[in-house]
Amino acid sequence: MRTFTVLLLTILLSGASATLSSAQNVSWVKLGETSLNLGVDNANMFPSGDAGAMSELKFKVKNVAIKVSRVVIGFRDGSTQNVALNHQFTAGGECPSITLNCTNCVITKIQVFYQGTATENRSAVIEAWAKPGTASRK
Repeated sequence: MRTFTVLLLTILLSGASATLSSAQNVSWVKLGETSLNLGVDNANMFPSGDAGAMSELKFKVKNVAIKVSRVVIGFRDGSTQNVALNHQFTAGGECPSITLNCTNCVITKIQVFYQGTATENRSAVIEAWAKPGTASRK
């Protein structure tokens, strides 16, 4: 009987561990990217929404360092989320993820407000990445 109980607990714990592990390993989806005109202070991205509902958002920057002061995220239902990011990106850097505050976070527009300095023949490229899932409105 003791062997059966130990075996049953081992099976249950293995299943719970596998479920938790798979939930934590959800892949990030690239929503889009845009080149930044360093003479302007904001840029827009318009993800198609085909990726579905998202729970988190993060950004990666290539080529040139920039500072992103804030981001406005637009959702399919017409609501928006304003985020004071205030993150200094190095070339090749990324920011911590942003938790989305909505019930069905299908992103349709991302407006990025930034500052940067132009370098010879290079412009910054910012990529938007999101984690699939449903967040809850706060």
